[in-house]
Amino acid sequence: VTLGEIRDALASTIPPHSPDGLRRRTRARGGRCQGFHCGAAVRALFEEERP
Repeated sequence: VTLGEIRDALASTIPPHSPDGLRRRTRARGGRCQGFHCGAAVRALFEEERP
């Protein structure tokens, strides 16, 4: 999953309301490591873009 895909999902008309919702839309944190390497970065992006 790219950074652009995550940002697009967060900027969509109906944005995800939780990191788990973001995971369902983009499959971020759903790979082989289950978010071990990218989890903190994905959560930071979610918190940064949250209104």
